[in-house]
Amino acid sequence: MIKWIVVGLLVAGTFGVIWTAPWKDDVERLTDDVQQRFSQARATLEVLDGAGDCTRIGRPAPRDVRDAVATIAAQAKRNPNAKTLAPSGQSALTAREVAGRQADRIGACIERLPKTGAGWADLQTKLELAANGT
Repeated sequence: MIKWIVVGLLVAGTFGVIWTAPWKDDVERLTDDVQQRFSQARATLEVLDGAGDCTRIGRPAPRDVRDAVATIAAQAKRNPNAKTLAPSGQSALTAREVAGRQADRIGACIERLPKTGAGWADLQTKLELAANGT
């Protein structure tokens, strides 16, 4: 009986040491396949970043942009604090921060253009809600 108690304590102790091991990554990250989809979605929306180019906002939101927003919003809601891979030269952001920045970029373009294409305000709202955790 005592033998089984000792074995149980050793197993529990070993599991505890492994579970709390210092090498365990305590920063939440997206899995590789999700990170790849997230990065592709982010790259799709990066066209809004370059030189203040808002020309896509003047036309109806294309399917690839709507899909990109859906991907980013979903991850921001599911894993808001997960660190994402950053494009070269930029610091890593959480999924929530990426959603907020993309919403801000779309919003800035909407403000600059007198005529916004269909769907862009809805995409901005979707990203803002995801960034706010709602």
